Amino acid sequence: MRSNNPPSGWPTHWVKVVASLFVAWHFYSIFGAVTATSTSMLHPAPLPALQIARTSYMYREALFLHNAYRFYVPDPGPVQTMWFRLEYEGPKGRSIAYWYELPRRDDFSFRMSYQRHLSVSMLLQMQGYDPTKPEQLHPLSETLQSSYVRHIAYKFPKHPRAEEAGELKKIDVYHAGRVMYPTGDHIRRGLTLDDPRWYRPVFYASYAPDGTKLELDPAKKFLRQSLPELLQGVLSQSEEQASFSDLFPVTAEFLLYDYHPLRFEMGYESKQALELLNPPAPMARLLREVPEALDIGEVINQRVYADLVLRMHQWMKVRRPVRPLEEDLPPLGFRPVPQKPTAPTGADKPPALLPNSGRPAIGN
Repeated sequence: MRSNNPPSGWPTHWVKVVASLFVAWHFYSIFGAVTATSTSMLHPAPLPALQIARTSYMYREALFLHNAYRFYVPDPGPVQTMWFRLEYEGPKGRSIAYWYELPRRDDFSFRMSYQRHLSVSMLLQMQGYDPTKPEQLHPLSETLQSSYVRHIAYKFPKHPRAEEAGELKKIDVYHAGRVMYPTGDHIRRGLTLDDPRWYRPVFYASYAPDGTKLELDPAKKFLRQSLPELLQGVLSQSEEQASFSDLFPVTAEFLLYDYHPLRFEMGYESKQALELLNPPAPMARLLREVPEALDIGEVINQRVYADLVLRMHQWMKVRRPVRPLEEDLPPLGFRPVPQKPTAPTGADKPPALLPNSGRPAIGN
């Protein structure tokens, strides 16, 4: 005679009901996260969707589902990543650096895994609520960022590509991300999606391997504070600001403090030094565009730093020019009369560009 009791080890009827309700509740919360996001002030989310999302707010907040499913709504925000500069003891009293990008697209076989790791970098960069200090992080992000620095130090106690490197000394943290995604007008002007000038890395802090914050290096602090004065002529012109990127100063620091010692003091070849340093993908893309910057051989000082930043800005203007559109120009009756071109005086000559056929194959 057949028994109506389920076999031993199978879930009971009530367990199935609870599991089904939990799955339904989870997808209900996802539905609220997707539909209750406003794409702009002109296109707010529907009021019914906002009311539905309120019922599952605490659940989504506990699991941090807000940002993960923000990517599936229309008009997603720019990608935010993090760069970690790990500094190791090197020979001859020098340091050897290694750059780690979180997340890096090449490290993931599937795009979905990459998108999930973007939530980690976004969680580590949440801004505080004090409107007078926009650069201040949320206390939760401060704690998590210090914890993640300890994780990085545990993951890379030794330089992964340089056997002669010693112990890990410190970790510099940069918040990096796109300023925005190009619109149709940007593309018509020549600013395409793969243009490295879209990225804006910002130095945040230096940490010891145990997660303790350190004082900023005096030399780098002096360079960063004096850069606006040195480039005042460029940064004061609106037409120049459109093509100037904060990626240039960070790349200049990379070349002067990391690449220069390996290339010109320790005898590494250019490609070998770049592979050892592992620059982030946007920085590697910029160096492919302007390989002339790799030939820098001067001693580090304030003037060389500013000159290198200015050169990269000028080279990118030549390689990827930003074209003005007709609507950017004044009306025909107010346009200045074209002047007859004169011979260059020497100061207004464009920077000399070397042949760009042999770009180093690095990064993305």
